[in-house]
Amino acid sequence: MEDFTFEEQDGHLTVTLTADLTAVIVPRLQEKLRSALQRKVADVKFDLRNTVMLDSSGIGLLIAAYNSLGRGQGCVSVINASAPIAAGALSVFTPSWVRTPRSSRALLS
Repeated sequence: MEDFTFEEQDGHLTVTLTADLTAVIVPRLQEKLRSALQRKVADVKFDLRNTVMLDSSGIGLLIAAYNSLGRGQGCVSVINASAPIAAGALSVFTPSWVRTPRSSRALLS
């Protein structure tokens, strides 16, 4: 079983992690993500509902996706992040990036 799935529709991509976003899976995810971005995806959502741990490699991947899409006016967001991940590892991102599963409002300021 793959550690992530891609669902692409009308230029919108949802990447659902089924494991932790760590150095173990980042190289494989990065390769597939790079391919999707070359197809001119307008926005990417990373669904972290099944993610317990996010290390520096995972944060780097999110930043790289943001930088790649930012040049083309795209959008990157993280949805369904657990409260510990949102308050800890993802606290460096802007409020519009991170949403928890229990709320549709942004967690961070």
